[in-house]
Amino acid sequence: MKKNSKELENTSNLLYITGDATDDDVLIAAGIKRADCLVLALPKDSDNVFITLTAKGMNPDIWIVTRAEKHESERKLYSAGADKVINTASIGGHRIAMSVLRPVSVELVENVLQNEGAFYSIEEIIVGGQSPLSGRSLKHSRIREMYGVTVLALKRGEKIINNPEPFEPLLANDIVIVFGPDEKLRKFEKVLG
Repeated sequence: MKKNSKELENTSNLLYITGDATDDDVLIAAGIKRADCLVLALPKDSDNVFITLTAKGMNPDIWIVTRAEKHESERKLYSAGADKVINTASIGGHRIAMSVLRPVSVELVENVLQNEGAFYSIEEIIVGGQSPLSGRSLKHSRIREMYGVTVLALKRGEKIINNPEPFEPLLANDIVIVFGPDEKLRKFEKVLG
């Protein structure tokens, strides 16, 4: 949704609605009642709070990710019903500090994740019950060796296991957070799913 569609006129493959997202009729026209997710990135935190309240009122099951400019707005956005609040000013400040304190690490991450020639990603893949890796430990799964990807963490239920130990088993319905080249991630997803 955009109040002014001028900047979107030259994009032929984008679906958009022109209007004010704080207007109920515009949200309804955009399909808010059947939407699974809403991403709010308006510059004013008060608009993001208002739209969050409105959207949750129309669709209580919608997943809402929103930006916050001010730290004190985060609590208000969560209270309004946001599922994830991203404080862009805080992230920017943290990134600046890390660029000073750990410049080589920051450069590595930027080169790996933002390099136009290489296509690396971090993915979340659910372990299927029929996967040949289900029930096997990370060590015995030989994931790095066989698939060329690196397991960063596991999410089991509500628990996140960061940097899991080699003997940690992969269980059906675990979410595996994995890093690697896109092509290898797709192949690994087929085996895991």
